[in-house]
Amino acid sequence: MLALAIILLLAVAPAAYAQQPDSAAQATDDAAAEDRLLVGVTVGAPREEVAAVLAAEGLALGRYWPRFGVAEALMPVAAASASAFLAARGEDLAARSDLVDFVEPDGRVYAADTIVEPPHDEPNPNDPRFNEQWALPKIEAVKAWNITHGDPDVVVAVIDSGYTANHPDFASDNLWTNQPEAVGLPGVDDDGNGYIDDIHGWDFYYRDNTPEDLNGHGTHVLGTIVATTGNSLGISGAARAVRVAPLRILDAFGGGYETDLIDAIDYATMMGMSVINLSLTGKTSNALQRSIQGAVAEGLVIVAATGNYNSSVLWPAAYPETVAVAATDAMDQRAPFSNYGPEVSIAAPGVDVLSLYHAIPYLPFYSMSGTSMATPHVSALLGLLRSLRPDLPPDDLVALMTATAVDANAASHPGRDDYLGAGRIDMYAALLAASAGLTLKAKPAAFDPVATGDPLVLDIQVTASKLPVEGAVVYLQTLHAADLTTAAVTQRSITNAGGNVSFAFTAPDQPGDYILRVQVGSALVDLPLKVAKPFDIGITIHKPELMVGGESTPFTVTVRSKEGDLLAEPLAMHLGTSLGHINGQRSLETVVVGGIFTGTLRSGNIAGTATVSGTIDISTGVAQAVFLPGPPVTLAFNDAPDSIVTDRSNTIFILSVHIADEYGNPVDPPAGVTFTASAGDVSPAQSITSSGEVTATVGIPRTYTQPVIVQADVPGSENLHDEIELVGVPPNIWLPFAYVE
Repeated sequence: MLALAIILLLAVAPAAYAQQPDSAAQATDDAAAEDRLLVGVTVGAPREEVAAVLAAEGLALGRYWPRFGVAEALMPVAAASASAFLAARGEDLAARSDLVDFVEPDGRVYAADTIVEPPHDEPNPNDPRFNEQWALPKIEAVKAWNITHGDPDVVVAVIDSGYTANHPDFASDNLWTNQPEAVGLPGVDDDGNGYIDDIHGWDFYYRDNTPEDLNGHGTHVLGTIVATTGNSLGISGAARAVRVAPLRILDAFGGGYETDLIDAIDYATMMGMSVINLSLTGKTSNALQRSIQGAVAEGLVIVAATGNYNSSVLWPAAYPETVAVAATDAMDQRAPFSNYGPEVSIAAPGVDVLSLYHAIPYLPFYSMSGTSMATPHVSALLGLLRSLRPDLPPDDLVALMTATAVDANAASHPGRDDYLGAGRIDMYAALLAASAGLTLKAKPAAFDPVATGDPLVLDIQVTASKLPVEGAVVYLQTLHAADLTTAAVTQRSITNAGGNVSFAFTAPDQPGDYILRVQVGSALVDLPLKVAKPFDIGITIHKPELMVGGESTPFTVTVRSKEGDLLAEPLAMHLGTSLGHINGQRSLETVVVGGIFTGTLRSGNIAGTATVSGTIDISTGVAQAVFLPGPPVTLAFNDAPDSIVTDRSNTIFILSVHIADEYGNPVDPPAGVTFTASAGDVSPAQSITSSGEVTATVGIPRTYTQPVIVQADVPGSENLHDEIELVGVPPNIWLPFAYVE
């Protein structure tokens, strides 16, 4: 029985129809399948009924999913493509059968994890010694700057030996400023934080507001993070637009006390900074660990050097609350001096790192080695991650950094290990991964068809969980919709404090369908843009006034280029009129040949102004004709009103009449309307109508109790006459009386 069933199944297999490929890989990469269609049918419809409907169209039933109401229709091998069938007969199939409600192509699907990288047009900075900074290309810093330059509100506290305030390659824009103190009174603790005039940090060693570097170590660390980039001087900083707060605790020989370190950590926490860079080591301390735990609990990320003794990790990096940084060299190997152990979180370049130095003017730049030099690279990356994702908690930022790190020693120690931790940082990979969570909102959300060369403006807001993202690099690309190739010069801009950028650009010079792609990192939004060639469309109506009832006139449409030339190529045009008909239709799809089209405008039964329009893509021409009403054939009083008692002498009636042609269009006869009444007063006795209407007032004397006949006539026309009967209602009379007990 099983063998028989198989034979029977083979017997009804549609051998004359295309067979399905074994896998999606056999289909074309760019288009829907041409050998089959998908057909929507009534859920649960019997297979044989579905097969019969398809067979009537020359199709065969392939796979069928009755619970979904979806069937696969196979094209005959010798037939046209599925797309041709769909265009010619797809809608007809759905219309002819109650069983079918849609027909559509078998489209392609793609892996959802495909990352579309942003354009990489961030040039190498013009800083003359950038080429000596091997570390920045190694960690993909320049590519990372294609995603963000950093948010100036993100502050890295550099707790070290201070900084060199007058260094020529360090701009004040990158120096944290305590605004209440900057605009406050000298000698006054304006913000009440316990530190007087702490405008740009604090010197915890000398207890003053000038954390001047007498050692050079702090200036070097600070320069790695935010040396001025692109100023044609010296070197480049890894974090570009973030800011640093120099908090000095080390003396001229590079030593300091835990109490000052705890003070500085407390200060950075109190002032709402984002990252603390600790390029220093010490001994284990319960007090220090407790202060670090408190800072982390308040949302700070603390980055610490593991030490330079090729031994176990030192404190504070050894505390689990910190990000412990090991050092690598230009060959991506662990530096021989770099301490190691299970506490190591991550690694970064720390050998022969060129940065700023304090010996001005003799030695403004200097190369140094150590985990102290690796640590600021990590702090810079975390500052950029915080800039791009202000919505994420510190642990998530660290997780993004470690998840995207390069397993530089995979050959000897694959995966996470005691030497490089999660691996050597990759700034670009970390920011690209972080950018996936951004939201891009475009205004307008789509463009209506525009003319070639039209000036356009597109506003973009970048947010992360509704928080604005400052410093994000936003790209605008104009792409051909068909193949997503570039159609115009790519633009880019950097978001402001509100997360906003605005692009001014022009529509492509060639008509067609385009995509406006807006992108920050891997986050993008595609907006459709249809561009059409503009024309001058003129419409001439040869007789601009027509009588209702079918009078007609020719009209001519001319289509010219913006240069004034008649267009030779045939063009599809939509014609329409608000009243009457064009060539017997209210609207008409036609073709203009040689730039000229002639048609006939015919009036209908409705009087008024007919607006005739001709539209080709985005261009429209308009003309108007007046459909005049016919001669008046009816005059009639409107409904008689109730009587209105206005005073003690008269009962007042307001009457109105309506005059119309045979189609009901209002008509205003030149002579107007005359009113007469069998009693009382009529005002006015004669009046001109407006839109076929006129109003008169009739006053019936209070003592008159007989019906009053009011007549309306158009002078000179015996047929335009109507009359109405009115009965006055005298007012009630109230007599005074008195009540006496």
